[in-house]
Amino acid sequence: MENNRAPEGGNLIPTSIELTYDTTPIDVGQRLIIRGVFKADGVESEAQSINVYDNEELIATINTSDEYGTLTYGYTPTVGGSHNVKFVFDGNDTHKDTSTVIIVETTTQLLSPVVNITVDNFYDYFNSQGELYHQNLTNDTTFYFYSVPDEVSQIALTKMNKNTTGRNLTFAGTEDFVLTNKAVVVESTLNNFKLVNMTIVYTDEYTEQDYILIQNNGAEDSYIDNCNITANITRQTPKGYPYSVISTANSPVVISNSVIKVDTVETEVDWEPNSPNYGNNNV
Repeated sequence: MENNRAPEGGNLIPTSIELTYDTTPIDVGQRLIIRGVFKADGVESEAQSINVYDNEELIATINTSDEYGTLTYGYTPTVGGSHNVKFVFDGNDTHKDTSTVIIVETTTQLLSPVVNITVDNFYDYFNSQGELYHQNLTNDTTFYFYSVPDEVSQIALTKMNKNTTGRNLTFAGTEDFVLTNKAVVVESTLNNFKLVNMTIVYTDEYTEQDYILIQNNGAEDSYIDNCNITANITRQTPKGYPYSVISTANSPVVISNSVIKVDTVETEVDWEPNSPNYGNNNV
């Protein structure tokens, strides 16, 4: 374990992060519990917004759990090899920054090609914005969704780099799973993407702009198969500017064996710049 403590000086309070963990190596997919303590001027103290990085990629932001600076984080590696897991406190107006790195060795190179997703393991594979970590992709990976956290606004893959090129990804629903008011976004260079067996519902409570966005610049078409998609978009929509529930950005998408129902309301909007009603529907 390497501890980089900020040098003392000025009026800022020096800080440190001390970590303990079980012996490694561990297998890919095996959870490693990392415990530690945050200290300010050598005294155990609470802290907010400690960022956790895996090989320089942000994977979580955590807080101490009490006034004694207690830290607990469950780290689950998704690819084999050596992982530099870094805990970083960026500092603030009163406290200096500090960081601590541990090295976690993993012994298995690939994930199982089938992963079951629930609220209990969602953040092992997706970040807090609902974006899939690209390390979780093997040549052909299927994610079966049983449940997702309420606070997540999307399930997504938005990486366009060598880590996704040529790989196949499937998001699949299970029998009782309904994805409600959450976007499905894929902007990548996968070989192909499939959205299958999904029930997706958007109500008037959904206020985001993206619904289902598939922009995959891969070698093959993307697919929406055996899906039931319902969107009730009855909020005021400017005339001539309807919302698109499925957007492909000119990427080829094949839709089959699916039911797609969209209810929308179109209203007149005054777009005359000099009008006192500009931008609203008081016409």
